[in-house]
Amino acid sequence: MKITFVGTGSGKTQLQRFHSAVLIEESNSKVLVDAGDGVSKALLKEKIDIRKITHILITHFHADHFAGLPSLITQMYLSHRTAPLEIFVHENFVDFTSELLTHSYLFPDKLPFDLGINGYEFGLKYQITEMFSFVPVKNSHIKKTLQVVNYPDKLFVSSSFVFEKGNKKLLYTSDLGNNNDVKLFTEKYSTIIIEYTHIDFSSIIELFKYSNPEKLYLTHIDEEKLDELEEYISKLTQEMQGKIFVANDGYIIDSV
Repeated sequence: MKITFVGTGSGKTQLQRFHSAVLIEESNSKVLVDAGDGVSKALLKEKIDIRKITHILITHFHADHFAGLPSLITQMYLSHRTAPLEIFVHENFVDFTSELLTHSYLFPDKLPFDLGINGYEFGLKYQITEMFSFVPVKNSHIKKTLQVVNYPDKLFVSSSFVFEKGNKKLLYTSDLGNNNDVKLFTEKYSTIIIEYTHIDFSSIIELFKYSNPEKLYLTHIDEEKLDELEEYISKLTQEMQGKIFVANDGYIIDSV
């Protein structure tokens, strides 16, 4: 697997970082995980050919993770894409995603490529290729509170993803709800990509020590907290510092 960090910023719009987007490449598959606001420009900046993206996976429906989707599909149309595209969202959001694209005048029967909108369920394995798959894991980042009792329960879901290729497992946490969410991940992962904004650094270290990955990458970074984060890392052992990295836009992992 090859990984490109397309957008590594937090929910706050910043000049230094685009919103959440990670491209995972395996064989002939190019899987974009999340499509935050500005993702089309972020992909262009990294010289990524959007016509060759085969799948888009959305972890949840905060704007910094999905709001760039209609614009990205528009750019695919304008670039004369012909290859099929598969979008995966939680099953509760299939109709919403379809309506979003329709209300953006992206009518499936008018696009020059086949567009599939697929609903995933937590805990099931979905094959991207024969040897490459992902499993969605429910986390608590989006939860119903007393202040929003008038909205349906089905809106309140958010996902992490575990990608598998052979004996290699890549964990992409997306946003986590709280420190307890790290206990959801009970396997050994070769690589971990963890979004930093909403949990303590101590919880990240807890997950790192349990899973003992080859590398752990921090993303979803608020530039105002970057110095604090780098100070935390500087206090780790040399061995741990050699395995824990702060990702920036354009950072590439050649082999996972």
